[in-house]
Amino acid sequence: MNRLSLHCRHLSTGKRDIKTPEVTLIFGEFTRISVTEYRSFLCLSHFDDVVGPELIFSTEEFTSEDDRNVQMLIPNLIDITQGKTLDLDPFLFSTSYFQSQNLIFSIREEGSRGKKKDYLLTFILTPSSQIGNMGIGGLETFFLSCVDEYKKLFQAAHKELGNKPLTRSNLTSTSAFSNIREISKNFHKEILEFLKPTLELER
Repeated sequence: MNRLSLHCRHLSTGKRDIKTPEVTLIFGEFTRISVTEYRSFLCLSHFDDVVGPELIFSTEEFTSEDDRNVQMLIPNLIDITQGKTLDLDPFLFSTSYFQSQNLIFSIREEGSRGKKKDYLLTFILTPSSQIGNMGIGGLETFFLSCVDEYKKLFQAAHKELGNKPLTRSNLTSTSAFSNIREISKNFHKEILEFLKPTLELER
């Protein structure tokens, strides 16, 4: 069994010391949303030295006009650093349409500006709700537990390409990219299992 299969097995069994957030708050008035009405995406973006912030991959397709607006907005969250480092410091970003948990991380990349490249891991939940925001607020440990695996896979892709700077087009041609897709889909499923008890509070 290779390293990837071991990692995905760990993801699927949920062997992490993570507790569902306690829900003992008085919420006041809020719009109730059925669990089945929520839609979610797990996305990876990067900062390309030529085109700027760019979406690399999403576990689900962006189909509506609102979705496509989200698709354009999310990669730009990499610029939220404004010259400061937020590496390994998860942060929330929400609008009236969606809420998201985000994590910026970097890998050493020869040929890129500063010899490093920034990546953004994002989980999106739509529509926005107070319950949804509370749920995704508990995802920090999930994100931090997976970032090392992502770093290793991006570094493997960089090496596979002869240490050339990674772009969306050349990354998707590497064997490492299929592994990135696989762990992302497994990670997405585990997040939804974690969120389910909280989202069901809106029944």
